[in-house]
Order: sequence, then structure tokens, then C-alpha cells
Amino acid sequence: MNDNSFLNEVGKNLPAIITALTAIISAFVGGLFTWLITRKQIKSKEYEIKSNVELRARELIYNSYQKKLKRLLQIIESNTGSRYSIYATFVLEGFEKNIDTVKKYCDATKKLIKDVLNPYEELKHRIEKENIKDEILLKKIEDIKNLQNKIFDENKIINNYEEEFLLLHKFLSLLNDVDEDLIEIKSLSLFQKYL
Repeated sequence: MNDNSFLNEVGKNLPAIITALTAIISAFVGGLFTWLITRKQIKSKEYEIKSNVELRARELIYNSYQKKLKRLLQIIESNTGSRYSIYATFVLEGFEKNIDTVKKYCDATKKLIKDVLNPYEELKHRIEKENIKDEILLKKIEDIKNLQNKIFDENKIINNYEEEFLLLHKFLSLLNDVDEDLIEIKSLSLFQKYL
């Protein structure tokens, strides 16, 4: 009888037991879904944070690289105004009247390039360090080497300062082009993933 009374009690309370089990299962399934969704959101946020940190690190590397490349460009740009004003002066007034100014400028610029910049070696080092294979850029580097050799050829003394001035102008302009190309190449290599 005891078994029968237990079954009777269970029978009477069966709807309550089913309701309780349904609530427990629903809570478990709801908790499981909440856990899965939260886990997915955490992984998504981790990926977002990692991507932002990586992008910021690339920006910092790029800014650092750009500052290094701008050092040479600043020296070149500080010279540009002088070059153009000297050139304009001797075109307007005649080269012969301004030979001393042009000679001083050429001598000072050559000394700056030789003693301070040594551009060909510096650019060659950067290209090798970055493992850059851009053919147009490599051609410009070779042009810089050839111009640098021509300007500083000990056996060939340029008596025509107009020619020397134009060589120096071409040389410094080419250095500026190469620096801008290097910045663009570095930028593309760092940010290609985000484009």
C-alpha cells in the first residue's frame, strides 16, 4: 500500500513535477545559450581589441618610419628655396653676374651631401633592410648613385657651375622622389591588410 500511495501522490503532483522539470530544462537551455552568446561576444571583442592594437602598432611603426625618412627630405627642402631663387636670379640677370653665389651654393651643397647625408649608402641600406623589390624605385636609386658619382668624381672637375648647379638640383629632387616612394611603399606594406 505504501507503494500505491506513493504512486497516487506522484499522479496527483505529476503536472507540478512536469512543470518543474520543464522550468529546470528551460533554465538550463537558457543558461547554456546565454553562456554561448556571451562567449561569442567575448571572443568577438577580443578580436576587435587585438585588431585595433595591431592597427595602432602599425600606425606607430609607420609614423616612426616616416619621421626617419623625413630627415633627409627636410634638409633637401631647406635647400630648395635657395636653389630656385639662385636659379631664377641667374636666369633673369645672367649666369655670369651671379657666378660667386652659385659657386658658394654648389660648394656648400656638395659638402652637405658628402659630409652629412651620404644618400646613396643610406638609401641602399633602407632598401635592403625593407627587402624592397620595386623596379622603378631601384632604378631611381641607381640614378642617385650615378649622379652622386658624377658630382663627386675627383678626376672630373666641373668648371661650369651652371651644369653643376643643375646636377645638384636633379640629384636633390631625385632624393625627394625616392623618399616619397619609400614612404608610400612602407605605408602599403603596413596597411595592405586593412585596405
